[in-house]
Amino acid sequence: ADLLDMGVVPQLIFIAIILLAWSFALLRHQPWRLDSANVVELAMTLGFLAMTVIGAALIQPGDRDTSLVHLLLVLIVGFLTLAQAIPILVAVQQRFHKGKRFLMFLCHHKGGGGALARWVEILIHRKIPDRVFLDSDFLEDLEKIFDIVKQDTRSVVVLLTQQTFLRMWCAGEISTAVFHEVPVVPVPTEDFTAPDESFFSSLDSVWSVSAMASLEASGITLDKIEKAYRKVMTVPQFPLPQGGSVQQQEVVVAALISQAKIRTGRLATTPPLLSGSSSLMPGKRAVDRVRPVAMGGEEVVVLGMRAERTQITIQRILQDMLSRKLGFEILIAYEENHVSLVAFARVLVILLSSEILTTRTFGVLVAVAANYRHPDLVTVTTSSDFPFPAPEFFEQVASGALLCESQSSPQLQDIPIPPPAAKRRPPASPRLRGRSRGNEGLDASPEDLSPECARRSTGQVICTDVSQDQLASAYRAVFRILALPFSALASKVKMELEVAEIAQRLVSGLQKQESTPNVLVESEY
Repeated sequence: ADLLDMGVVPQLIFIAIILLAWSFALLRHQPWRLDSANVVELAMTLGFLAMTVIGAALIQPGDRDTSLVHLLLVLIVGFLTLAQAIPILVAVQQRFHKGKRFLMFLCHHKGGGGALARWVEILIHRKIPDRVFLDSDFLEDLEKIFDIVKQDTRSVVVLLTQQTFLRMWCAGEISTAVFHEVPVVPVPTEDFTAPDESFFSSLDSVWSVSAMASLEASGITLDKIEKAYRKVMTVPQFPLPQGGSVQQQEVVVAALISQAKIRTGRLATTPPLLSGSSSLMPGKRAVDRVRPVAMGGEEVVVLGMRAERTQITIQRILQDMLSRKLGFEILIAYEENHVSLVAFARVLVILLSSEILTTRTFGVLVAVAANYRHPDLVTVTTSSDFPFPAPEFFEQVASGALLCESQSSPQLQDIPIPPPAAKRRPPASPRLRGRSRGNEGLDASPEDLSPECARRSTGQVICTDVSQDQLASAYRAVFRILALPFSALASKVKMELEVAEIAQRLVSGLQKQESTPNVLVESEY
């Protein structure tokens, strides 16, 4: 009652203080999940505050005329109505407007399909420039990820690996897409098993109570998840061979791009290929996608092992990013049949994985490289918990206690990667001519045939019979070098920074090789 008897001006000042405090609370806590909702409420509050202060300034002390207060209330109510109408109109426009930011949303299980999702994104961008949502690149948007699925995505590509249907976020993304009629394109891999009735009957025990509470806060229930999963299994699928060749994977990616555009009504003509992308003609090598060979040529090889499909995927990602960073062709090797690539490499980029500590093939490849060309080594680790070996490991390798596959490898002349057809290249620089490359007696000039074609035409045989001491020396050489990190599951920005550091060391290795005679040698590290 005392406050009412104070008059209009004190009342307005009191309201202004409350509105000001509420504005600070909105800025500090941002209570709404959507940024647009926080912005709208803050704008409304500041609008009320401005009108209240202006109204207080227009009222004379002791003035009992309430007409100005009535006018102020009308303005406030009108502003409130307008402020409420704006977000409603924006939501309607986003619901029905076709201008969505992302052509595709890559739904995947981080542990089992994170590297594959990055590789699929790379393959997609070789074909089309449209934006693709990969959560690693949009970490600031994860809180509104379901809203991106239903409002800002034309289609959802579900990478079906062993754990996809068990991940809480995948369940929410798939359910949101299905119940908001966003086209879903399922892409199963080799390790995916279609869910059966026993899976659906035990679906209520897959996630914790807190996880389900998070989903239910977004309107996603177990019933919706089950219906969405069943729906996904009925739409056309595009199996992706994670352990297959790059060419096979590109065919699948081209097909799912067409499917995504057809289902969203955007396919008018065949999308043009971007610079650096390859056609899908039979026999085309994956490595022919990158730009013309420059300093490195086919003498930079990313070496890894094939035991896990994920490691091959990471190897391909690193190969692609290094090739585009440096502007020349980089090859990959991951099995003994690729020995001729490794034997004549000037720089080996070695991808460290736990398998290289248990297989003789890796040691054979590195030892052969030492015997033939003594390349510079660049080691890369993809995991912070890689088990670097103790000194006893090298002693056990030298004694033959480890790596006990076949004690000698066959002599190989060929490699499984089909060589490209003979083609013209820009003339080689003088410093690249006349060097011993193992192709003496070749009739064709080095500019007409790739180095591998030249070696094949001479019938050169590469000996892969190495001793245990040579294996131990090869391992010591690998682990004598400080390994650089490569985070295939991180954001693209972080990956590019890491690739830049790897590329810098690679170029230093090439320059070191340039300053030494490049002849075949019989040596150990």
